[in-house]
Amino acid sequence: MARKKIEDKGYRYESWQEVDGGLRQLCIHTREAELISQALNERIDAEKSRAEAELRPIRAEMERIESGIKDFAQAHREDMGGLKSRKLNFGTVFFRKSTKLKVPAAREKLAKIIECLRKRGMTDCINTPEPKVNKEALKGYSPEIIAEIGAQLEIVDAFSYELDMTEVK
Repeated sequence: MARKKIEDKGYRYESWQEVDGGLRQLCIHTREAELISQALNERIDAEKSRAEAELRPIRAEMERIESGIKDFAQAHREDMGGLKSRKLNFGTVFFRKSTKLKVPAAREKLAKIIECLRKRGMTDCINTPEPKVNKEALKGYSPEIIAEIGAQLEIVDAFSYELDMTEVK
């Protein structure tokens, strides 16, 4: 057991036997506290399991609804009148440009890209100690430079939504 620094609370023992009795009491109280904590943790674990079982069908239904909303919004984008979002009674659906940088995973290709970055002086795009491509820094360069290095930008319209919970009674 770890050592413990104790603040003076004014209680004074008169003999080593009293100190030993105090240590005995600490053992008893520590064991009681551990049993109470263990029982609490068991109840918490049981409640987490129960909640997870209750949440599983709700989350599955939410995923089904989200997928349906996304499919509908993508199929009816022209109804948005050229806008990126559409406000509805209970929220907003929208599309936003999302740019992802794709870097080859193959070790040889990655080593080539890192070598190209070093030759161009783009060391801000290299994470160390093990050389890795810093995708966020590399995204700041022009698409032409990114292509020359051997990586590529993928630009997609990512679907999302935002709920307006104040409208639900």
